[in-house]
Amino acid sequence: MIKYKRTATFIISGILALFLIWLLHGALQPLKLQLGDGIPRIALQTAAGADTLQPVPGLPMLIMCFSRKCPHCIYELGQFEQQMERFSGMQVLLMTTEREFSPGIDNLRWPNLSHAVNITWARVDEGDYKRCFGTAISPAYFIFDSQGRLTAKLRGEIKLDRLFESF
Repeated sequence: MIKYKRTATFIISGILALFLIWLLHGALQPLKLQLGDGIPRIALQTAAGADTLQPVPGLPMLIMCFSRKCPHCIYELGQFEQQMERFSGMQVLLMTTEREFSPGIDNLRWPNLSHAVNITWARVDEGDYKRCFGTAISPAYFIFDSQGRLTAKLRGEIKLDRLFESF
């Protein structure tokens, strides 16, 4: 009887260890987009309809990937909302992989961000996101210079000052 308990404990421990390794492996995968790379071509669903990610010539671009279920993302979007003036002179794309997100409706929680001319809200296919940017960790930031080259990748909740140091 004791031998069976030890065997069962060993098997369950092994399965849990493999599961944990699998989770960590997926979470720690490097982002596919490398510093110096150009802005990836990815299909977007915006309030205006289907579109493709394209830079505005001569303007730097900030891409933030967020989830409405992520408290850090909600906090960051609130910070963006309060400090809108810091985002003038750049193109900003706020995107999510959530299928149920409806650009033009679900973003109204942040009215200043929703009505700014230089800010676009978008939904992207999760598979396309992973193909272009790697694993979907929220929030994630990708900063491109005015020539459309990636200059910084940041993950997790960050201070806006640190974000702007990357420009």
